[in-house]
Amino acid sequence: MIQCVRSALLFLAITLQISATAAPEIPAGPFVETFVSAFVRDRMIALRDIAGTPTAAGATWGDQNDWLDGYHCFSFTRYEWSIREQKSDRAIIDVWLYATAVTAGAQRVEVIVPRRWRLDLALQNGVWKMLGSQTRETELARDAIARKEADPWQCFLQERDVDPEVFLVKIARNNTGPGPMLEWAVREARRISSPFHRADIFGAAIGAHNAPDPARAKALAQEALSAARESGDDDALAQAHLDAGMQEWNARNDDVALEHFAASAAFVDRVRDPRASIRSSHLIGVINNGRNNHPAALAAGEATLKSATRYDWEAGMCSSRFVIANLHTTVGNLEVAAESLRGLLRCSDERGHNGTATNALLNLAAVLDQIDSRNDVTPLLRRALELAPGWVTDEVVSAIHLALGNDLLPDPKAADEYLIALELARKVDDTPGIVNALRRLSRLRYAQARFQEALEHADEALRASTHKGTVGATAGDAVQVATILMARARALRALGKTGEAEVALRQAVKDIEKQREALPAHGAILTNFLDEYAAVYRELAELLFDAKRNDEAAVAADAVKARALRDLLAAGKVDFSSRMTESDQAEGARLEREAERLNTLILQAPAGTDARAQLERQRERVRLAIEQFATAVSLRRPALRARAIAAGENPLQSTAVLQSELILHYLVTDDRTMLFVIRRGNVKSHVIPIGREELGKKVDALLAKIASRDLRSASDAKALHELLLGPVAFSPADATLCIIPDDVLWNVPFHALRGNDGRYVVERAAVHYAPSLAALATPNAAPLSGGGRVLAFGNPTIADATTRRARSLVRDVRLGNLPDAEDEVAAIGGMYGAGARVLTGPRALESTAKKEAGEYDILHFAAHAIADNRQPLYSGVVLAVTGDDGEDGILEARELMELDLRARLVVLAACSTGSGRIRAGEGLVGLSWAFLVAGCPRMVVTKWEVDSVSTKTMMIDFHRRLRAGDSAPAALRKAQLRLMKRPRFADPLYWAPFIVLGTP
Repeated sequence: MIQCVRSALLFLAITLQISATAAPEIPAGPFVETFVSAFVRDRMIALRDIAGTPTAAGATWGDQNDWLDGYHCFSFTRYEWSIREQKSDRAIIDVWLYATAVTAGAQRVEVIVPRRWRLDLALQNGVWKMLGSQTRETELARDAIARKEADPWQCFLQERDVDPEVFLVKIARNNTGPGPMLEWAVREARRISSPFHRADIFGAAIGAHNAPDPARAKALAQEALSAARESGDDDALAQAHLDAGMQEWNARNDDVALEHFAASAAFVDRVRDPRASIRSSHLIGVINNGRNNHPAALAAGEATLKSATRYDWEAGMCSSRFVIANLHTTVGNLEVAAESLRGLLRCSDERGHNGTATNALLNLAAVLDQIDSRNDVTPLLRRALELAPGWVTDEVVSAIHLALGNDLLPDPKAADEYLIALELARKVDDTPGIVNALRRLSRLRYAQARFQEALEHADEALRASTHKGTVGATAGDAVQVATILMARARALRALGKTGEAEVALRQAVKDIEKQREALPAHGAILTNFLDEYAAVYRELAELLFDAKRNDEAAVAADAVKARALRDLLAAGKVDFSSRMTESDQAEGARLEREAERLNTLILQAPAGTDARAQLERQRERVRLAIEQFATAVSLRRPALRARAIAAGENPLQSTAVLQSELILHYLVTDDRTMLFVIRRGNVKSHVIPIGREELGKKVDALLAKIASRDLRSASDAKALHELLLGPVAFSPADATLCIIPDDVLWNVPFHALRGNDGRYVVERAAVHYAPSLAALATPNAAPLSGGGRVLAFGNPTIADATTRRARSLVRDVRLGNLPDAEDEVAAIGGMYGAGARVLTGPRALESTAKKEAGEYDILHFAAHAIADNRQPLYSGVVLAVTGDDGEDGILEARELMELDLRARLVVLAACSTGSGRIRAGEGLVGLSWAFLVAGCPRMVVTKWEVDSVSTKTMMIDFHRRLRAGDSAPAALRKAQLRLMKRPRFADPLYWAPFIVLGTP
């Protein structure tokens, strides 16, 4: 880049001279110096400390920001200034700049900076602030527009150093709507001999016609394009194609718009000003993201970032983060999206660009709210509203008010924000804003029991979002239409119109399923996606449930469970590495090495120290980079698509369900819980009158009492038994009970609930848990038939420090020595004889687990575990490492998903291996879920911390019974019954954490 040393030196000399003569009434000299320093430093950030809130008519930073955006290396010979007007709280300063700049694109040309500028000052809160800066051409144009001059040239002809073509552009650009002044500018443009300037003026006039007269705006765009072609100027053509594309996009002609944007983007390395081309590349990403063409969206986002970086256009570098953030938001990688938006906010703050910062704050608030609705995003939104005036469009301000309304819920004042948002969106004909405001109003009115209003709002939103009368062919995302349809269906149900409601919900499900088909076969993306839209499936299940259509209701309820698991299993093993380029492989390997390095350091660092906290923060950043990289690779490879299982398939007809003795299938909603009792494919339904929040409190109370060995846990276990199992009529034939939990019920140890007779459920039947009905029909689900080949890991040596630590009583992240685990796997190995391989201490290597686990029928891990419920796919079993095997000693869930396992049983005899993050549409995602994805149909996992001695006793007994021919649930039941008879281990704390998950 051209260096600006001479400008900086001259500026310093001039600063000293002018500061000495600053007017005493206002700090005029320092304001002028700061204004000029922004050019010298080539950054708007120089103005941040003196900038006020734009309140005066015409005050703007647009001209200066435009020059700083599009040019580099400002070189000054001198500048002058004088106070034109001074009042008690207002002042105007005229500044004359004698300077040149260099164009920022591939074609570097030196140009003259506009000579005369106006600075607007105001006294705000007792302090003089600068409200904006504008060229003399802009000032004259606004003055002519305000006075409605018959001949605007009269405003201009007496002026020195004013460019007539620029004056016409400013007349065209500063009209807020069609009118005589704008038409005058267009007529004058046609008289200009230079087609380059004609194209510029026609392009500037487009904006005033967009909302009131889109046909006229489109005609002007075509006229600008014709003039640009006549000029043969690449810059003019790049801008004209961008303008033409915008008109086609506004008219929802996306294919034509993409052609124009592609034509504009192609000029990026041939122009003086690359901004139009880079903006076009950005818009290609936006359109493709909305169309679910994720590979094209990713490519456009990367191209935008690459070009903006090459030409040092900071606004473009910032904007590219929008495409990347939106892409990750769409596919459900919310943590990655949030990090991209934080980077965008830093980028815009550093360059002092309030408009970009406002958008970043708005989008960050939305993503954080999606991550956890308990996040307080109001400060972000309030700051966005403070920054918005003079910097962003009414569409953005509307979106801020909409988000503020969301954050106010359930307060009725949310309606005030929604109505402001709706009014602003209608003012500028912002279809997405109108749709979102109406959708939110519909939901609020439904919550207020104003059902007819809720329906009217939903219908209006649907009409606004529908293009050419076909639901789903919209200007926005198809899943947004699905949420409108759900809002409509809720209102229809409340008004007794269940038939219409069902039609709406089935269409909504269809729209969501269509979008899911575009997602890559990537675990994190698939598990995240349904989080926001699971409510649509639940609503359909409720409708069918209330209509006593039990079979259909059960199928609908199952359609929202373990969907990603089913899709990944249907896709088969996807070898991502073979589809990567060499550069992809190198980058993936680099990120993995860094993650492993940090994991190793964290395991060695003492808990609770600043050093460990810093390492964990570094690891968090690397994990986000890994997720972003994996998503990008998945999206760039169209072949890596999950073969989605149709939501309409009937799992009740599978052999596994038809042969099951008793299945209890739950679905939890806000105000009730639905129970489907399924016996050999026959379904009965029951209502449990308790919703999600109250049920969660009861479950937490039971678990807290079990953890503290509180004797009152017995009464809590009886109360939950009556609530959740009371409707079930057990019979002696119910030897095996399958529980399919939902939501908070994943935390319930059903087998440890107690009937009125004081007996535990496990005393009546062998219990196993499953993610869904469909998951019972998983491949490789054949019974164990007495065992098979066993690979067992016990008491791994951790970071060469295990032997120096005290003996551990539980198998958790404290990572102490586990001699009981070593005895456990030795005894198990003895049972299986020559078919067993037992690895302990330094031989219990992570690298061995990865290489050899696929060769065995049974895998047994007696070790410590790390549960990460925030990022569950980073949960793992702690194993040994050597100095040169390239592993970190944590066999993580995300690594397990990449293994091709044939094991029919996995035993995770460590703490909380059955825990994870409960995801709507998926259930419990964590270590156990990853083993299911890897191909293991059943496993023994734990729901909380386990005592090492009792675990050894029970696991040895469990394997002994497996060898005798028992099924996994039956073997675990007998081992638990035997252990609870020992007074030392009679409390559920010791025997109840173990469950069988998957097929029986």
